[in-house]
Amino acid sequence: MVATVLGTLSILAVPLLLGIGTGMMALFDDPDGAVGALNRYVLYLAFPALIVVGMLDRELALPSGAGFYLVVPGVAVLLSAVLLALRATPLRNETGAIALTSLFGNTAYVGLPVVEGVLGPQGLGIGAVAVAMHVTISMVVGPVLLLTWSGGESHGAVGAALRKVVRQPLAWAPVVGLVLRWLPGSAVLVDYLQPVGRSASPVGLFLIGLFLHTHGRGLSFGATAWLRVLFKLAVVPALTWGLVGVAGAFGLISTEGAAVLLLLSAMPTAISTFSIAREFDAAVDEVTVAVVLSTALCPLAISAVAALVG
Repeated sequence: MVATVLGTLSILAVPLLLGIGTGMMALFDDPDGAVGALNRYVLYLAFPALIVVGMLDRELALPSGAGFYLVVPGVAVLLSAVLLALRATPLRNETGAIALTSLFGNTAYVGLPVVEGVLGPQGLGIGAVAVAMHVTISMVVGPVLLLTWSGGESHGAVGAALRKVVRQPLAWAPVVGLVLRWLPGSAVLVDYLQPVGRSASPVGLFLIGLFLHTHGRGLSFGATAWLRVLFKLAVVPALTWGLVGVAGAFGLISTEGAAVLLLLSAMPTAISTFSIAREFDAAVDEVTVAVVLSTALCPLAISAVAALVG
């Protein structure tokens, strides 16, 4: 399992280093302009295509236990409650970034290969359903809390933040993918969308690398940065484990469904969170650091959860 995760992450490291190298060679006259243009490509086209292809390209296996469908939203509610309590502490300015980087994991690009590696190909059907739920919920709750809590006072009303979020194609991509599955001949769309979707993570990491070169000196890797990583790689899996345990005690979730949800909970912060933060101009530096640190450390969390699942 460690080899599988490290293999995936080594592939992800190449575009990140290319982005840094491009910045060092000054290939772009306006690096921030290049980051902005690439960011819109991945946020509005590539990442939505990646999710839609994931829905079309796999045999969905709908779990029968009701508990399976309650764990992901339950984690979002519990995590939001914890962060709401932190709003009464000196960490209030961190809660928006923690919400986005903790809720939105890299479940598609990294998560599904891990599920396949641990559970075999039969786990991909349930995994596709779990990813659809995860993206839909985290794409709404995470950015709304980011916009609402990113600052000493409310950055914007919840209603205004929600209106910004629902205009994002990524918020609707899982629903679009599921609807397209029921249309005759929709499988052919995979051939057209897959190249665009596969470019999402490499291009996303390339622009993060370019951003790191341009603004890296201003980034903080201090205690609050590690707090964001702790929430993503420890608190979220712990909350997921607790809810899965409760659902299992009442016979509301299958063993395979529980395993899929636990594995996906240990994924690092999604690369797309950088694009989201950049688009909404909120906590960009904090989210960038969370993506880099959680991706570097995720083999430890994934291996631990995989061992427990096994």
